[in-house]
Amino acid sequence: MARAIVSAGAAILAVVAVIVGLIVAALAIVIAVYDTNDRKQLAAGAVSTALGREVSINGDADLDLGWVTTIKLGDVSIANADWAKAKDPNMVQVGQLDLAIDVWQLLHGRILVPEIDVSRPRVLLEKNAQGEANWQLSTGAKAAARSAAPTQQREIPVVQHLDLDQGRFVYNDAKMDRNAALDVTRLRVTDDRADRKVQVTGDGQYNIQVKGRGSGQR
Repeated sequence: MARAIVSAGAAILAVVAVIVGLIVAALAIVIAVYDTNDRKQLAAGAVSTALGREVSINGDADLDLGWVTTIKLGDVSIANADWAKAKDPNMVQVGQLDLAIDVWQLLHGRILVPEIDVSRPRVLLEKNAQGEANWQLSTGAKAAARSAAPTQQREIPVVQHLDLDQGRFVYNDAKMDRNAALDVTRLRVTDDRADRKVQVTGDGQYNIQVKGRGSGQR
């Protein structure tokens, strides 16, 4: 059961990191467009290309320009892998995503994200009987991610505050007959670089099921 938690947690963190990085990378393009509908299509298209998966923004989109620029996106989804779409068309769904970017730091080659608010995320991570994972990106997307990977420590995105509420994260492994679900009522992560501390507070519960071995809940 512990391995299932670790696998699910590592996969979830990897997906979140990729999504945040791709949104930051698309920021320069998004800023140049002021019409809401065009902005939504451009942002979704840029991230879709980077991920190799269809990304949809079906809700409102708002951009507030400034030295700290904020982006607010409603009803965001990332399509599931082709082999998994019959079960669930989306790998990721987010009710509301609010993101702030420090443009001054960006101009100096540093990616600083003062605040990320994620509301009602639903993340489904799964492996099929052949061991294929739905979070595995296309060959082109992997190559783009490698070429865009930070080469220096200062290029690594810094997220100062992350707030997440009413989230559900599911991990299914058909090959190992394991299922894990994590329901998060509230999660807050604060990165205090001055004190070299990362503070994590949250509330929720998880449930693990292993075929033929019972289940556990915390």
